[in-house]
Amino acid sequence: MCNDADPDPFLVRVADAFELLESRRAADVACGAGRNSAFLAEQGFNVTAIDRSAEALAQAARPGVETRELDLEAPGADLGQDVFDLIVVMRYLHRPLFPALKRALRPGGLLVYKTFTTDHLRFDAPPRNPLFLLEPGELLREFAAWRVLRYEEEWRGRGTAALLARKL
Repeated sequence: MCNDADPDPFLVRVADAFELLESRRAADVACGAGRNSAFLAEQGFNVTAIDRSAEALAQAARPGVETRELDLEAPGADLGQDVFDLIVVMRYLHRPLFPALKRALRPGGLLVYKTFTTDHLRFDAPPRNPLFLLEPGELLREFAAWRVLRYEEEWRGRGTAALLARKL
């Protein structure tokens, strides 16, 4: 069980894969208060914490973490080209952002993505809007051209999908 200050358990479980990376530039996309950004900074990454909330970014700011205010749902939201070695996205889904995530990750870089699936509708908890819920296997299909290092779908308690993939 984790609290709001702990990094996401899936991120902690896949942290050994960070050894595959030659450099340590990471993005925590839709970072919120920065619990995963803090963990990445502790792992030696130079982190860019990205969110549209200035209040959340103020909480995320710390040594090793640069903040960037960006509305990820604005048309044309851009994260750059081949900028990051690691991109982390947790509890956030905006499908039109997938191409920007793919562009922003360097070849050989890692993507850690975890969010809710339609199985989450079984539980009386947000999010409930299907636009914010993955279909079963959707992350695998979206990143089929990449090397999947780990994939989990959990229906007990939450209804989530989690992916660790390497860009080829």
